Amino acid sequence: MRKFRSLLAVAMVALSAGCSGSLDSLTTGDIVGRWTADLEAASPAGYYSRQVTFSGDGHFVFEFRSYGIYRNQRDDELSSYSRTVGTYTVSGDRVTFEPESLTTWDAFHGADSPEIVQSPYPYSSFYDDARYLVEGNTLMLDYTSYPADAPEPTRQTFQRER
Repeated sequence: MRKFRSLLAVAMVALSAGCSGSLDSLTTGDIVGRWTADLEAASPAGYYSRQVTFSGDGHFVFEFRSYGIYRNQRDDELSSYSRTVGTYTVSGDRVTFEPESLTTWDAFHGADSPEIVQSPYPYSSFYDDARYLVEGNTLMLDYTSYPADAPEPTRQTFQRER
């Protein structure tokens, strides 16, 4: 019986060591850098841009900008932006975001209107249940979003900036 336990313990150590290699291939190093999503058309006019930056020290910055969405704005004129700042951790293919602050500005309130900074972060979550995959220069974040308050699997794709 003692031999069986010893063999079982050795097998478990070997198994966990073998598995950790595959999990270690997804480390924070895979996502470190600046990533930009394709521009998204707004309706009835303008467009949105998204960008996320992951630093090697576990911090992230997510920026969302809208352009040309208000009447009498040029297509390339900034309409609003938001910047979420916080920390992230990676475990296997999961990435967990801990947002710390949200900064927003909107031209609707006037070009000289001040930024609004909310700290701590005012919402309960950010990229819920996120998993990630890096293939070449493409980052795919799979997470749960809540359009109309119903959970829905969502994918956001980003390209690595050079």
